[in-house]
Amino acid sequence: MRMGAKKNYSKKPAPHVAGSSRMPRVLILSSLFPIEPHAKDGNFVFHQMVALQKQNIACTVVVPKPWTPALLRGRFPRHRRPIDCDSFKPMGLEVKNATFFALPGDWLGRLALPSMFRSVWPIIRTAVEAMNANLIHAHGEHCGYVASLAAARLGIESVVTIHGISSNRYGGSSHMHLQIQHGVRTASCVILVGSPLKRHYQFVSGGHDNYVVLTNGFAIPEHPSRSKVPRRRQHRIVAVSNLHEGKGIDLLIRSVAELKKRDLGLELVIVGDGEAFNRLKMLTAELDLASDVIFLGYLPHPEAIAEIKAGDVFCLPSWREACSIAHIEAMALGKVAIGCHSQGPSDYICDGETGYLVQPKNVDDLMRVLFQVLTDRDAIESVGRAAREFASRQLTWDVNVSKLKEIYAAALAKDIARCTDLGGKAKSFDSEQHTVLSEQNK
Repeated sequence: MRMGAKKNYSKKPAPHVAGSSRMPRVLILSSLFPIEPHAKDGNFVFHQMVALQKQNIACTVVVPKPWTPALLRGRFPRHRRPIDCDSFKPMGLEVKNATFFALPGDWLGRLALPSMFRSVWPIIRTAVEAMNANLIHAHGEHCGYVASLAAARLGIESVVTIHGISSNRYGGSSHMHLQIQHGVRTASCVILVGSPLKRHYQFVSGGHDNYVVLTNGFAIPEHPSRSKVPRRRQHRIVAVSNLHEGKGIDLLIRSVAELKKRDLGLELVIVGDGEAFNRLKMLTAELDLASDVIFLGYLPHPEAIAEIKAGDVFCLPSWREACSIAHIEAMALGKVAIGCHSQGPSDYICDGETGYLVQPKNVDDLMRVLFQVLTDRDAIESVGRAAREFASRQLTWDVNVSKLKEIYAAALAKDIARCTDLGGKAKSFDSEQHTVLSEQNK
C-alpha cells in the first residue's frame, strides 16, 4: 500500500460459518459509564464489563461524551463529565474518552448523530485495531447508530442494549428516529433489559423482532460503608433512585404521610438527586414529614448499598421502569423489595414470595402493601430470605454474562434466529424459577 493511502474499511470479510466458536473480543461503546469505579451513574455497564473480563472475554470501552469547556464542567451533571480512565487501570480495564460536538435540544437536527459518528470514529477504529475486536456492543440507541456505521466499515458485528425510555430521546426529530432505527435494525441482536421495553422497541425499530430480554445483574461491594443515618424509628423504608418523573417517590411520600396517622413508628430515607429533588422536599414539608423523611442526595454506590442494608423495606414504586438494579440489590441483601406491576421489577419479583408488586400510580395500594409488610415481621424475614436466595441464584452479573456470551457467539456466527431464540432463556425469570421457589417454600 503506498504511503498515505487510506485503508478500505467498507469491505466485509468472508461470511462466517454458522456455529463458529470464535472467541468474542468486544469493543464496548457506551455514554453510560461511571466517571470512576465507585460512582453510581452507569455502573451497570462497568459491572457487566468486569464480569465479562472475569469470564475471559477481552473488552475495551469507549465512552462518548459531548464536549464541554473545562471551566464549565463543574456545572454539568456528573454523568456528563469526562471519565477518569486511570482509575480503572489497576483493575485491568481499558477505558477511553471520546468527545463530540453537540448543541442543546434539536439544534443540529439530522446532523447530530452523523456528527457524533465522525468525532468518535477514529477512536473506535484505533481501539478495534489495537485489540483486534470482532464485535461492538453499544449501550443506548445513539451509540447503537454509531456502532452500526463503525461495524459496517470494519466488517465486524454489532449488538445494542437498550436500557430505558427517554421522552426526549429523539429530540422531536423524525430524521434522528430513522437513523436510530437503522442502527438497531442492522444490529445482529438488540438486548432489552426488561420486558416493559418491548412496546418501546417496536416503535424504535418499526416492528423489527431482532431482540431478546436480558435482565441486568447486581454487584454488592465486599466492604460497604455504614449508614449515614442513625435509626430513630422502629421501621425504616429506603428508596434509592434518580429523582425524576416516573420514579414514584411522590407517591411513596404520600403513603408515608397516611401511614404516619397509624402510629407505626416509621421513617423514610431517600438516596438520590435529580430535577425533582426540591419539589419532593417541598412536598415533604407540606405533609408535615420534615422529621420523618431524610433526603441524603447522591451517594457513591457503596454508600447507597449501605443505606439499603440499614433499612427494613426497599420501596421504589416506579411507573416507568425498564429494570431497576436497585430492586435487585435490595433482594440480594435480603430485603423486602416493592415495585410495580407491569414494570421492570415484575420480571424478577414474584408477588408475595420474593417481594411485592403494587398497582402503578396508586397510593392506596402502595399504602396497603406497606402496612401489610411493616406489621408482619415474619413476612419481612421470610420474603427477604427467599429474595436473597433467588437473586444469588438467578440475578448475578455472572449469570447475565453467561447468557450474553451466548448472544455474542450467535452474533459472530451470523445466526440471527439463534440470537432471538435466546430470548426464551433470557426473558423474565418469573415463570419457571419462581414456580420452583414456590415449591421449595411450601
